[in-house]
Amino acid sequence: EQLGHVGGMPASADLVAFCDTMGGPVYDELVELLKEMDAGRYFYDPETHHKPGRFRFHAETLKAAAMKMLLDSGAEVLLHTVAAGAHMSGKDKVGGVHAANKSGQFVVKSKFVIDCTADGDIAASAGAKFLKGDPEDGRIQHVNFRYSVGGIDREAFERNRPAPGQIRRMFMNAIRKGEIAPPDNLFAPSAECFPYNARKSQLSLAYWEIEKVDPSDATALSRTLAQCHRAALEVTRFCRRNMPGHENAKIAHLPATLGTRESRRIIGDYVLTKDDVLK
Repeated sequence: EQLGHVGGMPASADLVAFCDTMGGPVYDELVELLKEMDAGRYFYDPETHHKPGRFRFHAETLKAAAMKMLLDSGAEVLLHTVAAGAHMSGKDKVGGVHAANKSGQFVVKSKFVIDCTADGDIAASAGAKFLKGDPEDGRIQHVNFRYSVGGIDREAFERNRPAPGQIRRMFMNAIRKGEIAPPDNLFAPSAECFPYNARKSQLSLAYWEIEKVDPSDATALSRTLAQCHRAALEVTRFCRRNMPGHENAKIAHLPATLGTRESRRIIGDYVLTKDDVLK
């Protein structure tokens, strides 16, 4: 695991909920453990959700729960370690994984390798064929950045909320003066008056959507996440100084990764189709 905890994107990107997951032995065990700790519950909207609905969880508890499940299963866990590529034991045979951490570079040999990188890193490095992006123009689905802000007095904000036009001008001026730098390729909310969402007439302090980021491009991921972390500080600082009810606002949690929706799609012996999922 490349991070200092397990749990994947739900634990590292502040995703807050599993969306319309039907379940399975591992998932069900995790859900029951989180429910036991009062760290998760289902919520169901018949207009937009499939049954049993979406499971909203506490990310920090999820990290610990996932680790307990791994250790209790007998698995050996190696944190802060990057799987750098496939170790080939023959022309077309994967015999393990090249990895690296603070102890150095090494090879983990195995009879079978399961690629859980989410981006198909190991399979691609072994020469597996893959698709990426829209077949017509190569576009990849957008990523999102979600962080948590605490210390806001929402009642005070609602009592003294500036007019929508005034809020919009405040943030436009802050951007013009260089007090706030929106992340590159931001599209929701608009970079023009970031982080104010003019279409919804609301502040979008903690959820931003960004396009043109390839999750298999380490440089693009690093640059985007770094810009979002900087923007989170600048936005929070600006709100503390200028927005009623935000005088004590603080960053409560910054995600370790971006929320990604699409990356490499490995072409295996069989490719899952929409009909396979729906039927």
